[in-house]
Amino acid sequence: MIFRFTTRNLAIAAVLALSACAGTTGIAQVETALTAAEHAATVYVTQPACAPGARGVGCSDPATVTKIKAADNVAYTAVVGARTGKVSTADAMDAVTALTALIPVQQ
Repeated sequence: MIFRFTTRNLAIAAVLALSACAGTTGIAQVETALTAAEHAATVYVTQPACAPGARGVGCSDPATVTKIKAADNVAYTAVVGARTGKVSTADAMDAVTALTALIPVQQ
């Protein structure tokens, strides 16, 4: 359980550190933040589903998993758009930050 908690904290730290200087954030930094967020999301999503009405460590809420998957698609699309110049890096970082915010803290 400590690994999951630490992984999410690292993802959050990466996103916060990079978003603090969003004006100067490059695409490589946004991609790194997305990779960290996706790693933390994968750790959560691959846990067995929680029993109905139960929430806790070692299981994932199916509704939260659905939200994470949708936010990941948005973030990934934004990062691809930033690579091609169709989306600003600040907007791509905002999408990655939104993904990270959905990942529950596992204690």
